[in-house]
Amino acid sequence: AELYYSNKQYDLASRVMIDAVKSDLRFLPQVKSALSTYLEDEADGPFQNAWKTVLLKEAQANPSEYLFNELLYWQFLQQRNFNSAFTQAKAIHKRKKNAGQEVMELALVARDNGDYDMAIECLEYLLQQGNNTSMYFDAKNQLVITMRMKFDKGYAGSKEEIQKLAQLYKSTIDELGVTNSTAILVVDYADLLTFYLNEPELGLNWVDKVLENASITRSAKAEAKMKKADILIFMGDMWEPTLLYGQVEKEFKNDIQGQEAKFRAARLSYFREEFEFAHDQMKVLKASTTKLFSNDAMWLSHLITDNLGRDSIRAPLQFFSKADLAFYQNQNQKALEILDTLLYFYPQHNIGDEVLYRKAQILSKLGNYSQAVIELEKVWTQFPYEVLNDDALFMAADLYQYKLQNPNKAMELYEKIVLEHKDSLFVSEARKRYRFLRGDQLN
Repeated sequence: AELYYSNKQYDLASRVMIDAVKSDLRFLPQVKSALSTYLEDEADGPFQNAWKTVLLKEAQANPSEYLFNELLYWQFLQQRNFNSAFTQAKAIHKRKKNAGQEVMELALVARDNGDYDMAIECLEYLLQQGNNTSMYFDAKNQLVITMRMKFDKGYAGSKEEIQKLAQLYKSTIDELGVTNSTAILVVDYADLLTFYLNEPELGLNWVDKVLENASITRSAKAEAKMKKADILIFMGDMWEPTLLYGQVEKEFKNDIQGQEAKFRAARLSYFREEFEFAHDQMKVLKASTTKLFSNDAMWLSHLITDNLGRDSIRAPLQFFSKADLAFYQNQNQKALEILDTLLYFYPQHNIGDEVLYRKAQILSKLGNYSQAVIELEKVWTQFPYEVLNDDALFMAADLYQYKLQNPNKAMELYEKIVLEHKDSLFVSEARKRYRFLRGDQLN
């Protein structure tokens, strides 16, 4: 095979490797290793086409043999060609009559690469096989997680998609009951009801079921208690949540949940425009932990530090806080109006990049992706030296790649991050996505 390959006799190189595997399956790891070397970087190289042609002919000539489907599946998976990989994964499942391990593997790889729709399609296929299969409950659980991850990126979801996810949560909880193992699922369901379907009262009812269940652990109840506080803020209660966050912080003082409760309490102070107190809480958090200090907490700390005390004007930060609370409460048009008012009265203020970035997030949530990237472009053109520059570039590239179907523009922005923002947290992911869009083989 190596000799044929070096002489560019790709058909013969492919034939020899297939014959080797047919004669003895122990050659399979060596063949895969050779393929990793031979498959060219470009999307449609001559060896790749020869290999795929020979392999497809072999699969068609031996319809009962799943080995060739496995090789095709493996190749498509390496190339992140998820649609073709799914076709082969289903063929393997039918021929081997197994539980669908390849379909599950594909679902998780697709999800890790941001292709939530393909992951969902794979998991729904596994659920269609019936609830008596060994993969059923794992597939159902992963489907809930995947569908939720899709919405948590901050993109718009149709009412039908969100209702479908809500029904999936409900059917899973009804099937398994409110137990210690499903407590977090129930809390997530309450979050979906509140923040995506605007049904906070129903969300509170589900959270209370967790809090009233004696068999559920303290840790799971702490999550439910914090979610109850979140929902109350959504409903406009700005005081009782302080008590709930305080209870969790006291009970889990040196734990991650205590840190999270402290952050959410500080965020509530920020919503109430108690900026100095919120800033002091952020300083305590930063002093007590580094790895546990979330991106949201870092952002809030920077926002207040950068915009409080810079001059005697508090109004811009007050405007921004009001807009953030409206955004939190799903009053998206109101939030946009407040931000536009801020820009109108304080066009030169230092908070401008934050305003533009937040507008892009709100527009993205509303499904107005074209306008969102316009706002993001203003961030890196008007505020080239501010900390949100690389965030704006990455968000815009993500929108171009997954929502606006413009891979060339996405590549341009990923390359800009890699070349001009070498200290950015996004460099590694931007490089990986750039290579994927270029057609490189990513193992």
